[in-house]
Amino acid sequence: MNVKHQVVKKSLDDLVMKTIPVAGTGNEGSESNQLSSPVTSSKQLQFCPTAAWNRNAITIANQSIVGRYPGAIFINAYNTIFVANQEAKQILIWNENSTIPTKTLSGNFQNPGSIFVTQNGDIYIDDGLKNGRVQRWIASNNTFVTVLKVYSACHGLFIDLDNNLYCSINIMHQ
Repeated sequence: MNVKHQVVKKSLDDLVMKTIPVAGTGNEGSESNQLSSPVTSSKQLQFCPTAAWNRNAITIANQSIVGRYPGAIFINAYNTIFVANQEAKQILIWNENSTIPTKTLSGNFQNPGSIFVTQNGDIYIDDGLKNGRVQRWIASNNTFVTVLKVYSACHGLFIDLDNNLYCSINIMHQ
């Protein structure tokens, strides 16, 4: 299966690994039914018109912590920061006002391009580029399970209120 330039949906309540295209034909283009390298966002940031950089801000992560190419970042409603360290195969978590990671999850995922965190703390991790899957880390029992098989990286993950997982499939660089 060589799916590109689409956004696909999978019900997390369905145990079958079936996806449904919800946008894009699979061919790159600018027609009304085509996409070009789609990505998703979990929420739109809004800045006030007078926003200014805080000169007294604290740097919480550098290359030695998040690696040379941090693959994904997610900030939840509680201002908890989640960052994927691709080289170390870890998800680093900072609670609000922390200057060092308060939790580190290690797993068998490679080059995660996106992560999504649910309200109950479960973390969905793109692991499609190398391992052909999206993994879910279940917060209640500290385990990883595969929830979706894909044939490309998911450059954007999103879960809607009806418990559907959306994966934005970009160009496969193979």
